[in-house]
Amino acid sequence: MKKWLVLSALFFSMAIKCQESPYNLKKDPDRPRTFIIPPLISTLLPGFDQYVEKQSSYGFGYTGTAVVGLGLQMGFSNYSDYDLDTQNDNARMYQLGGELYKVAGGLSAFHSFRTAVKSRKGDFLFLEAEESPKEILLSPINFDYLSRPTTYLGISGILVFDILVGLIFNDDDDDDDRSTSWHFKGTDLLFAGTLSAGAGISEEAFFRGWMMPTANYYVKTPWVSNLITAAIFGAAHMGGASNFPLPQAIAGYYFGWVAQRNGWGIGESIFIHTWLDVVLFLYGYATGDGESKDHTFYLPLTFSF
Repeated sequence: MKKWLVLSALFFSMAIKCQESPYNLKKDPDRPRTFIIPPLISTLLPGFDQYVEKQSSYGFGYTGTAVVGLGLQMGFSNYSDYDLDTQNDNARMYQLGGELYKVAGGLSAFHSFRTAVKSRKGDFLFLEAEESPKEILLSPINFDYLSRPTTYLGISGILVFDILVGLIFNDDDDDDDRSTSWHFKGTDLLFAGTLSAGAGISEEAFFRGWMMPTANYYVKTPWVSNLITAAIFGAAHMGGASNFPLPQAIAGYYFGWVAQRNGWGIGESIFIHTWLDVVLFLYGYATGDGESKDHTFYLPLTFSF
């Protein structure tokens, strides 16, 4: 486990230590880039567009992190059939591998999009904030955000909403699957933190960092572009036990509203997303029976982020 985490940190450091602007146009600087296909490909093949744009140090960072993620999943593939078992550390490692790949893909897509933006001056003037990959990666532990009401009220408000919706819509039979005792393992906080940070970074980079401004480019209305992105974000969480994506969609809209309020910067949204997930993961770990087969953490409604 340690060697994979060390390798992941090494590959990330290769990208974030680069001193020049991460989105420099090194190849054909006067050619306007497309901002849809390259980010999509880079999501699936992290680093792809960075190699095309000769931003190789970042490409190595994204590709290397994705390879580490795949290595973790291969190393713990025996646990793939129950990778969401809340009490099994080996299963969590398999899930962590997938999360690393998502982080690499989300950042690579965001990087590709921001590079395209630099080549299309005048098309994305609403993007006031520019965040480097290093700033994005450090967002989950940037506790300066806690001084903002939009952060602490956002986290508490979303949790309260989820509880209220759960009380209204939760199936009583679901309660039979939950443990009545509270129990923690030494690794719970480690995995809750790493998985939550991965989800916050990858999903905010993809949805609020790329998809929402792309939608706004076409609809020219921020709240509509946020609504479209939030609906897709909610739909992406459907499946398994998560049959009611409204909490995710509303949370997604809030993440988007915060990002737009911050000049379309995603740092605060990543922080909120991350620590909301930490609460959900720890609650699931504390009350789980060790045999969960879905991405569900209860408060008390079945949902996931």
